[in-house]
Parts: sequence; structure tokens; C-alpha cells
Amino acid sequence: MGARRLRPLSLLLAFALSACTGDVPAGPRLVEDIVPSSIVVDRLDPARTYEYRFTTVQPESLLAVLLAAGVPVEEAWLPLDNQCSDPRGPVFTVALETPDVRILGYDFDPGTGRLACATLVRRYRVVR
Repeated sequence: MGARRLRPLSLLLAFALSACTGDVPAGPRLVEDIVPSSIVVDRLDPARTYEYRFTTVQPESLLAVLLAAGVPVEEAWLPLDNQCSDPRGPVFTVALETPDVRILGYDFDPGTGRLACATLVRRYRVVR
């Protein structure tokens, strides 16, 4: 449906941590694509899913910070539209490999982000 892009998350982490040594450390990468929200909503696990408190976000930067902090991010979704009457609409949502309360300190709350209100989402999968 959309072009799949592979982004070296380690490069983002290097910039986020101001480690300008000239070497790019090995680490997780983000695989990014666009998928229908229906394939995401049907498999969300509320025990491991957290929604961002704000409506605007820079997903790659936020994911880099979470991974650098050791938060076990597995996948994330950025809604690309809003088909519901909800004025806030769907929000950036993250699924963790295992529940981890540290994510609460980064402006996330437990929740599924109302992703069912979107028809398409940009999916970010973490590849280690």
C-alpha cells in the first residue's frame, strides 16, 4: 500500500545523545510503512498498549528517546486521518514487548489511542 522505508534508529539515537564521534553505533532500526488501521486494531493488547497524551508528535524522535531509555518498544502507529466525531481523534500509540511503567514518564497513558477512528496508520516496527 505504501512504500516501506527502513530507518537506522541508531543514527537518530546518535543525534539525540549528541554522540558525534563519526561512528554510527549498531542498534535497533525502524521499519516504517502505511497499513489499514483495521489490521492493527484487531490485534491490540490493552495490557501492553499506551497512547500519547498530545495530538502532535515527532514519532521517530520520541521512539529514539524511548529506546535509548530502555523502554521495550515493539511497534507504534501514527494515525493519518480521523473518521470519528471525537475532536481529539486518534493519537500516536505504542505497543511494548512487555508492560513497562517507565513509559508513563514520557507522557503516555494506558490506552489504544482510538486507532479505530483512523482508516490508515503509519506503522513503525522496531527491528533489533
